[in-house]
Amino acid sequence: LREAGGRRVWFLAAAAVGAVVVTNAVLEIMHEGRVRYLISSWPLLAVLNAYWKEHAGDRKGFATIRTTLGLLQKALGKDLKASELTNGALMDYRAKRRGEGVQAHSVNRDFAYLRAAYEHCARFHGQPLPKIDWRGLKAKEPPGRVRFLSTVEYESLMAAAHDSLRPTIICAVSTGLRRGNIIA
Repeated sequence: LREAGGRRVWFLAAAAVGAVVVTNAVLEIMHEGRVRYLISSWPLLAVLNAYWKEHAGDRKGFATIRTTLGLLQKALGKDLKASELTNGALMDYRAKRRGEGVQAHSVNRDFAYLRAAYEHCARFHGQPLPKIDWRGLKAKEPPGRVRFLSTVEYESLMAAAHDSLRPTIICAVSTGLRRGNIIA
């Protein structure tokens, strides 16, 4: 990663393990004593790597994001130019994942990560965005479910709970907060 003309840009090179390899896409141009790196269109692998290294790698759900980015790369092809991604390729991906028994909300989350990666690279690296109908690709999800404990279930839970957990359970039931919000 180098600063060039006030913009952060990736300088992609080979030789290091895990490095993104791009040939004929990286041009060094001398301009007023500074080197600028122009990359016409990154491969999908470069887009996903940039998003991972600069944004998602330190997130709480990094393992899920890493797995999802790996699935996208495998299904769409790491050599696909980022600007050449099409709605048709994403519809095929959606159909394949749904055919594997993956729920609609999981496929939508995959698309959300991919869209975030593209928008990150467009915003910070000046990469062109393909014309993708993200809303049209979204799989229809079932309505959310709101459920409350019945009185019998609540009494059973309190009877089985250790004395030290009872105040936490009472707080959760009274406020609707989750365990992570209560303990934090």
